Amino acid sequence: MNTPVLIIDDEKLQRELLSGFLKENEYPIFEAGTLAEAKNILSNQYVGIALVDRRLPDGDGVEFIKEMKRISPHTVFVVITAYGDIPSTVDGMKSGAVDYIEKPVNLKHLLEILKSSSELLFLREDIKKVEEVAISLPDYFICQSPAMRHILSLVSRVAPTETSILLEGETGVGKEMVARLVHKLSPRKDGAFVPVNCAAIPEGLLESELFGYEKGAFTGAQTEKPGIFEEADGGTLFLDEVTELPLPLQAKLLRFLQDGSFRRLGGRKQMHSSVRVISATNRNIRELTAQARFREDLLWRLDVIHIKIPPLRERREDILPLANFFLERFSKRDKKKISGFTPSAIKKLESSSFPGNIRQLANAIEYAVATSRGDAITEEDLPPLEKGAENRSLKEIEKQHIEHILRLCSYNISKAAEILGIHRNTLYQKMQEYRIKKEKE
Repeated sequence: MNTPVLIIDDEKLQRELLSGFLKENEYPIFEAGTLAEAKNILSNQYVGIALVDRRLPDGDGVEFIKEMKRISPHTVFVVITAYGDIPSTVDGMKSGAVDYIEKPVNLKHLLEILKSSSELLFLREDIKKVEEVAISLPDYFICQSPAMRHILSLVSRVAPTETSILLEGETGVGKEMVARLVHKLSPRKDGAFVPVNCAAIPEGLLESELFGYEKGAFTGAQTEKPGIFEEADGGTLFLDEVTELPLPLQAKLLRFLQDGSFRRLGGRKQMHSSVRVISATNRNIRELTAQARFREDLLWRLDVIHIKIPPLRERREDILPLANFFLERFSKRDKKKISGFTPSAIKKLESSSFPGNIRQLANAIEYAVATSRGDAITEEDLPPLEKGAENRSLKEIEKQHIEHILRLCSYNISKAAEILGIHRNTLYQKMQEYRIKKEKE
């Protein structure tokens, strides 16, 4: 069924025209001739979309929307306006309306607007479900960008199913976070979520780790050991970097996905496990399949729902909210009172390409909090954010930051030590440790 629509217009003929047309298109309808009537309906009925006339006997429709956003925050508002009111209507869209339509109303265009508004409404409802679950996760969950919000909407819809999901994205974009959200929103939420980095386990150990082994299966197998498939029974298995699985193991994984059956290494007994598999990769899996480095039949099993997570540089709306999240986390951990970022620091963050994505951003904020001596993070507090920074340790980042401050101070040790918030002797020790040569004092 379509979402309920409220028509707010003081012209009875206009209301009847729109109401009759929308009823023919299976929209449940409410009608109001004044803002007071509309307020009463919105306060007591579920309304998905409200069509609000710009000019009404008891007030301005755009101003009315501002008030109604508090009473009925889930409702999507569309303004009906006369041609001469379009400039002021567009300015008033900041009130919370998502679109406007001119009088006389083009009914075909109205249906298009209702369709797009319904999609927005469903998107909001999907994201609300995800956000209610996400607050229980220990890791970050900040998604302001349209790209990520559409991904979360998809997650909300596919999570309750048993469908396999393949997550694609660069290192550090948050693939495991999305996988955990899927698990938490699924009927398996009370089962285990078992993450496995296929690239981190030596090839010779992968099979025994996944399938387990029986006593005596190989030298050193003193006892039997259940594998990851057994550990994840009733829950979700997250296979990160799944493209790193060797071909023989891909065949065994395929057999397991077909009916949930497997044998432990060295065992004869057929075992069963109920597991939902979510896989992830930072590589082009279809290209690897074309090169015969990844089984095509396994790809079809894993890649029923494909979710490509964009890098942070393609969703810049998320950078500052994430930076504030990490600032709060690390300031609290390190017992520092840091209120925010200076304008120049914000500019640096928002203009960075972040090749290491969210992981690099978190690293940079952690470093800035650790080294800052003020109540706000400055541009100088932040480490260099150029390509390759995501692979450096905190010490490597500290070295480059010290070099950066020294250059800013023309290698004036006293001034550099003051900016860094350390004693000049400590700075000398750091320079010796990191083999930083001073040009002059």
